[in-house]
Amino acid sequence: MPSVPVLRSTLSLYLGSPRFPSYHWSFLFPQTRPTNLPTSGPVFNIIRAVDSIQTNFSSCSVDIPTILRLPFLSLLQHALPPSHPLAATFSPPSTILQSSRTIRRNLFGSDIFKYDSFTRALHFRQSFRHLPHPCASRRAVYMIHDHRLLLNTFTLHNMSTLTPQPLLSTAQLSPTSTPNIESLHSLLTSMISSTHFDPETHQFQQVAASTKGFKSLPSSNPPSSRPPILKPAKWKKFWSLSIPLNARNTWFRVLHKKITTKDLLHSRQPTIYHPFCDLCHSSRDTIDHFLFTCPLKHSFWSSALDTYMPPAISHNTFSNFQKFLFLEHPPSRHGHPLFSDLSVHQVFACMLQTVWRYHYQHVFNDTPFLPSLLLSSLHNTLYILHSQENLDQFP
Repeated sequence: MPSVPVLRSTLSLYLGSPRFPSYHWSFLFPQTRPTNLPTSGPVFNIIRAVDSIQTNFSSCSVDIPTILRLPFLSLLQHALPPSHPLAATFSPPSTILQSSRTIRRNLFGSDIFKYDSFTRALHFRQSFRHLPHPCASRRAVYMIHDHRLLLNTFTLHNMSTLTPQPLLSTAQLSPTSTPNIESLHSLLTSMISSTHFDPETHQFQQVAASTKGFKSLPSSNPPSSRPPILKPAKWKKFWSLSIPLNARNTWFRVLHKKITTKDLLHSRQPTIYHPFCDLCHSSRDTIDHFLFTCPLKHSFWSSALDTYMPPAISHNTFSNFQKFLFLEHPPSRHGHPLFSDLSVHQVFACMLQTVWRYHYQHVFNDTPFLPSLLLSSLHNTLYILHSQENLDQFP
């Protein structure tokens, strides 16, 4: 594992730029990153991990020179809470500026704002004549006035003439000046700490990034009380079932929806995984499709239910599958010609495990996913389980 100095040097080499020498800015704002970043390796993995952190810069303090240096997209709201008055009509900048490449990639805060030494605040530019991209700058300002683009909180704060601000010198406003370390600290702290608004002091309070600090936070959004997956009596029945260990583990994962479908992988890494089923190649591999509705799996379930379940509960529908999953069917298979000593729940557990097992054998070993092959394997599994249940009957 590399030392911290080596890691810092590596990150500065890949993520630093003349405008933002410190790699920290690339962590905070993707728009400040160089274009020739690696697409794999440690640096790529670090960036991907940082991008997964949900950031909220609403309580940050960012000085005016930093705002003028930042890319324009870094100064915009990219999402709104549902309670915001414009939430119903809001579209993110990625949608609004989809066809505006220059605005997205080439504009900075200095192309939109100008510092007024009299009010000590930022104001929209009135003239765009000598800017690098005058038409794009003018269009961006128009979109802000038209409420199609919304500025973020720390930018609006620096446009207020009611907020006391220090008088800035020409050297401080120069694009070649070093970015303010206090602004960087405020932004980074918001990523690694939690904040809440104290109604008594009317201030945002920083909470340390620790378990104790997290527990001290007030619950602004109380968690909704989700109904339990199974009632206690059914959980007791589930844990008391005499079924193979791997079948119980699979059933438990399915109950909690802990299934690595292609649709889920695609949502997390869209450049690596496609969302389609590895078996039928025509439908998105959702949880329902993974478990039951894929044509090949549906064919297996149809034959398996007809063969081993009582006629009253053998209909091949997803709603009926869910009744098996949540232990809603009566357990008895008394009088069934095949393995009548096994309960409905035991047989279902073996069916589910058969689908799970052959799915991943196909994925990793290219084993053909043939319903006839699955039915043969299921029969062997049920035979072994039935034999184990009746060991005491043999001399």
